Amino acid sequence: MSENLPVPAPQNSGEFILYQSQDGRTRVEVRIQDETVWLSQKAMAALFEKDIRTVNDHIRNIFEEGELRETSVIRKYRITAAEAEKKEEAETAKRRGKTMRNCRLVVLSLLLAIFVRGALAADEPNPAARRERAIQFHLRAQERTGLLVPMYVYPADIHTNRVYNRLIDLKRRYETVPFWVIVNPASGPGKQVDANYTKAIDRLLGAGCVVLGYVSTSYGKRPAPEVQADIDRWLKMYPRTQGIFFDEMIYEDTEAAAKHQASLSRYAREAGCWPTVANPGAETPGRYFAVDAADVIVVHEGKDWPEVNAAQRGLFRRLL
Repeated sequence: MSENLPVPAPQNSGEFILYQSQDGRTRVEVRIQDETVWLSQKAMAALFEKDIRTVNDHIRNIFEEGELRETSVIRKYRITAAEAEKKEEAETAKRRGKTMRNCRLVVLSLLLAIFVRGALAADEPNPAARRERAIQFHLRAQERTGLLVPMYVYPADIHTNRVYNRLIDLKRRYETVPFWVIVNPASGPGKQVDANYTKAIDRLLGAGCVVLGYVSTSYGKRPAPEVQADIDRWLKMYPRTQGIFFDEMIYEDTEAAAKHQASLSRYAREAGCWPTVANPGAETPGRYFAVDAADVIVVHEGKDWPEVNAAQRGLFRRLL
């Protein structure tokens, strides 16, 4: 691990970014400013595939009930009529003799407040499942950005191990930053308990790290029972392990492949593991996010920061 962590370049103030869904049917323009995501009410309506009047009704109720303050989540911008999202809007502005128009943008927190009410969420056959989906979306969106650390270092002399001590000291220095640490005794849990790993897991937990056990899926080539056996061994041999890290996740753009990975993640969850993290090592088709193939999917792997467009595309898919 390097002590000097890379810092991404700041985003341009007032940058507009266009997102498009996997099937191309939904296009949403957002504004990135001061590390905050802003959307127009029309963009929110497009995102949820609802009438803009429905969006406005929910916004009004949120303000009337005091859930959020209007002054903190709504901002007015002036943009040229040529930048209007639809041609007829530009023509309307032109007829009025105006080359500029006001655009009310709402902050992401208001979008989430509307979503969590459930009225704008995707239809769910089971009301309880629909409510749970909305709550989970809200909770995920409130999580702090943290670190996923592949700690593929043998924990010899754990109390004096320089690499482990450096990581633990870093966590204690930045105690509010989530640290998810992957441990990997033998490309998985191995066949027998290693006391050094037991002690290492205890030390990581004591420092406030979330510990994930490494499991390879070999890009879908390993049979599901074999992967499930690794999960079971993690829980039996190292019961304080909290989550599972699925490395070499299959990323074929087929329904069967996405369901295969989703079933592995579901098995881990039902066994009591959280979180499940999957790493395909490549760009992931949107269908994997749609079926909850894991609690978190790694959207970039490498020593350098990803290109802005790729990172934002991955974030957008995860939120949807």
